[in-house]
Amino acid sequence: MKWFLLLSLSFTTSAYALSFQISYKGNVLFSQNHYDIDLQEHLGIPTLELLNQSGLDFEGGSYGVKSISGLGNKIESVSSTEMKAYGWCFSIDSQVPETMIDETFASTQDSQLRWFYAYAHFKNGQWIAQCQEDL
Repeated sequence: MKWFLLLSLSFTTSAYALSFQISYKGNVLFSQNHYDIDLQEHLGIPTLELLNQSGLDFEGGSYGVKSISGLGNKIESVSSTEMKAYGWCFSIDSQVPETMIDETFASTQDSQLRWFYAYAHFKNGQWIAQCQEDL
């Protein structure tokens, strides 16, 4: 019985529940509230698996997302000195990391991974913001 308990614990300690969401302008396009992940794998792996399950058209892979449902990279010229560069960003536990998705790992069993369409803001020769949502 002791061996069974130890064996059971060893299988359950590496898998955790991830909450996953894709949103556009505050509207949820897809969500999965419980997805088992291995904390040793980068978050690009569940991103690709869940995008495949979502039924949404997408371009990308475990390295990142180029487009979802036809929404991809685009540039908006605001003025001669200002622009917004749109694309897909992600946050883990409400924080936007400075790493790519294939370099990012969940740290807790209740991690929340969220993909959202946003922009980086360039003004007067400087990038002044990144991953800003238009709501």
